[in-house]
Amino acid sequence: MTSKSSATDSAFPTADMKQKAVTAGLLKSKLWWVTAACVLMALILTWQSLPESGPTITIQVPKGHNLEAGDVLRHRGIDVGVVESVSRTPELDVIQTRVVLQPKAETLCRVDSRFWIVRPL
Repeated sequence: MTSKSSATDSAFPTADMKQKAVTAGLLKSKLWWVTAACVLMALILTWQSLPESGPTITIQVPKGHNLEAGDVLRHRGIDVGVVESVSRTPELDVIQTRVVLQPKAETLCRVDSRFWIVRPL
């Protein structure tokens, strides 16, 4: 009896190893779902915060009267656009301005519309 017990005591136990898929663990973790939801929310908020812009129109005026980029275009006292750039035509006789209108001001875009610059004296 002693010979049998000494033979089994001297043998090391063996373990059965099973490989577990790493991706299955990532999908089951709730932390990854929270991270994905936060990234999705950040993308949505960034998209919504981008300013909307309407059509870009070109206005030609005979004199610039100190007009510069960033000035506001108003219609009946309401801001409807922003001056994007001010330049001279190649003939140097007319000042050309590019104005980006707000989306709701698209109805102001008509051929032969008249614009003028209002500055305090």
